[in-house]
Amino acid sequence: MNRTTGWTLFSAVGVFLLTGCLLTNTDPPARQIPLTVLFKSTQCGTRAPGLSAEWIHRPEQVTALTGGAAVAKSNETPLWDPAKEGALWIQMGQQRTGGFHLELDQPTAALKNGVATIILRRVTPGANMFTTQALTAPCLLLKMSKVGVETVDLRDQEGAQLAIVTIPADH
Repeated sequence: MNRTTGWTLFSAVGVFLLTGCLLTNTDPPARQIPLTVLFKSTQCGTRAPGLSAEWIHRPEQVTALTGGAAVAKSNETPLWDPAKEGALWIQMGQQRTGGFHLELDQPTAALKNGVATIILRRVTPGANMFTTQALTAPCLLLKMSKVGVETVDLRDQEGAQLAIVTIPADH
């Protein structure tokens, strides 16, 4: 075997090994976290424009937000375990007519590197749709695991970012 053939063989083996390393060094898939809709309404009392979201730590906070509509069946049965779970209160903002609401586009959040991505569907009335002429304020309350979650990234069905919610480490 001459020197040129040796270098060619050595180079081919090197490229083969490097390609194998690159192909096996892919990111692991995102873990799926189940989401549960605890409350949904078109009248949530906000006057703020635009979508907003906040993390709810304790189940007893929900009664004030939902006007008592989403409450535990008894005082012994909380809506979630605060040590492992929490809720995300999402408001669409004040709308001029009926026909607006929020829905989950997917029943799970994708968790990767501490970021849980939730896809929402913002439903708006069509141009030729009859709607009620009343101010509405759609909202959605989602229960989810907070294990491994540092931030929640809310996106719409088109992939546009709607809001980012940081979960405090002490909760």
